[in-house]
Amino acid sequence: MIRPETWEAVLDSIRLGMTQKDACTVNGISNASLHNKINSDLEFLESLKGAEQDFKQKHLGNIANHAKKQWQASAWLLERKFKEEFAAKTINREEVEEVKLDDVENEISELLERAGERKAKGTDTAEA
Repeated sequence: MIRPETWEAVLDSIRLGMTQKDACTVNGISNASLHNKINSDLEFLESLKGAEQDFKQKHLGNIANHAKKQWQASAWLLERKFKEEFAAKTINREEVEEVKLDDVENEISELLERAGERKAKGTDTAEA
């Protein structure tokens, strides 16, 4: 049987930001033991969720404090929390190269077409 102090140490590890797996390892219990505890003890499950929330709250507070002096802290958080709106957009190089190649081919076609039209006009003018 796992002692209550060990379960509290697992929660402390999670409050520090460890994954459940790592918290089990450093406290000498198996992942299966943790999952059994979670499934059989609703109060422990709530404590585990609370420990994870404590970790998040602590570090979000740190970011908010640093953002007062360094805007990059806010930018970093926004990029990760709201990826669709704030994350830097990545460009697929192959797509860009295809677009550029298509643009060049279209431009060449247009130039050749215009050159042909001019030549035809020049021939028509010379014959007239």
